[in-house]
Amino acid sequence: MFSCGLRVNAATLLTVLSAFADLGDLLGGESVHARCIKIGFCSKLNVVTALIEMYAKTGDIDSGRRIFDAVVEKDVVLWNWLLAACAASGSIKLGRRLSYYVEEEGLELDAVLGTALVDMFSKCGFLDKAIQIFEKMESKDVKSWTAMILGYGVHGQARNAVDLFYRMEEEGFRPNEVTFLGVLSACSHGGLVIEAMKCFERMVQVFGFLPKIEHYGCMIDLLGRAGLLEEAYDLIKRLPIRSDGTAWRALLAACRVYGNVELGERVKIMLVDIDDQHPTDSILLSNTYAIVGRARSQQMAGNGSTQDKCKHQK
Repeated sequence: MFSCGLRVNAATLLTVLSAFADLGDLLGGESVHARCIKIGFCSKLNVVTALIEMYAKTGDIDSGRRIFDAVVEKDVVLWNWLLAACAASGSIKLGRRLSYYVEEEGLELDAVLGTALVDMFSKCGFLDKAIQIFEKMESKDVKSWTAMILGYGVHGQARNAVDLFYRMEEEGFRPNEVTFLGVLSACSHGGLVIEAMKCFERMVQVFGFLPKIEHYGCMIDLLGRAGLLEEAYDLIKRLPIRSDGTAWRALLAACRVYGNVELGERVKIMLVDIDDQHPTDSILLSNTYAIVGRARSQQMAGNGSTQDKCKHQK
């Protein structure tokens, strides 16, 4: 299109930049950047943010910073984009410089800018700094609370994530589905079964959210880790999507850990019934037999995988 001399608009450039960013093609992105300079589109905010995102995704965050510096009037949206780019690329050095600049210039830590800083520091491993910024924020919204809850969860502080969730409610903020996902994920990795069950129940009964497969996945993973395999089995059977093999496979892995052969066999049959088989299924079941000392059954499980494959080929 460029070589044919056809005129392009900002929407076309945004689409192409997004494609190069997703492909990780720095050279292609730079060629589009050059075209933006030639036709005078680098003053458009949407093009600037797309360029910053492209450079972040292709591993050249310094070029993204130079584009940011060239903008005379920077608004909150632009700051947010650059901070998000730092978080995505793991460029904590640049992120810290931006944070210091925000402090020196006395910029207001509103819900947008503050949340971007919390998210960046959490993802880059600096939880204490994220907490400090969160507490200093002059205004918060549901995204701010969710970002901090997710930060606690990523750093393995499940109890703090749950406590912050309840504090969020006490201060009058209504959690959304992503907030609940963050809490459930934190509980799953922290082994907080009772707290997770309470949050899951509140999500449905108090706030009226219909659980999605991701919410069920956290609960199934949590119950499996805790050895509550029958409870996890009952929960999967209530899934809105009955043919989700991921949930069944997570339970099969838990059966291996706890040596629950009977349930493992039922789960394997279910995976066959929904036609969502994988070679690892038979390996997991075979290892489950081995754990409880059933060598012959272990051999049959391996043979069963071959037979199942033959049936589906017919």
